[in-house]
Amino acid sequence: MFISIPSPHTMLSSCYDYFPLVPCSEFNDIVSLVNLENVLFCSREEESIAVGAGLYIAGYRPLVMMQSSGLMSSLNTLGSLVIAYGIPLTIAVALRGGQDEYNPTQIPAGRAVKSTLETMGCKIVSVSSSEALNVLCDISSVPLSSRFGLRATVVLIER
Repeated sequence: MFISIPSPHTMLSSCYDYFPLVPCSEFNDIVSLVNLENVLFCSREEESIAVGAGLYIAGYRPLVMMQSSGLMSSLNTLGSLVIAYGIPLTIAVALRGGQDEYNPTQIPAGRAVKSTLETMGCKIVSVSSSEALNVLCDISSVPLSSRFGLRATVVLIER
C-alpha cells in the first residue's frame, strides 16, 4: 500500500487562498509553490496587512508575507486594524538582524521584533526556514474559532 504525500505546491495552495506580500527574495521558494494569480504584490507592508485583513473578512484564508523591517514600519496598521478587531491573520516574517546579519541597519529593529509583537498581543512562532512550510500549513489547519483566541499569528522565519 502506498501513501500519497502531497507536493509542497498542493500543500501550500490547500492551506491558503491568497498571498499578499511585498516582494522579498526570502520568500522566493514559497512564492514559487503557489499559483501567481493568488499572489497579491503590494507596494508597502501596511498595504499587505490591510489586504490580508480584507481577504479574511471576505471569507478567504490569506498568508501575508514580509521582512521584519517592513513589519516594524507597519505596526500601527497591525495594531489598529488586525489586533483591534481580532482578525486572526497569519503573517510570515523573514527575520532580519540576527547573528549572521550582514546589514547593520537591520540589527536594531531585528532585536526588537519579538518583544514588540508580544507586547501587542500577537502569537509568535519562531521557525527555521526549513520548517516554515510545514508550520504555516499546520497553523492554517487550526479552526479559526479556536486559533489562539482570535489574534494575529506571526511566524518569524529565521535564517
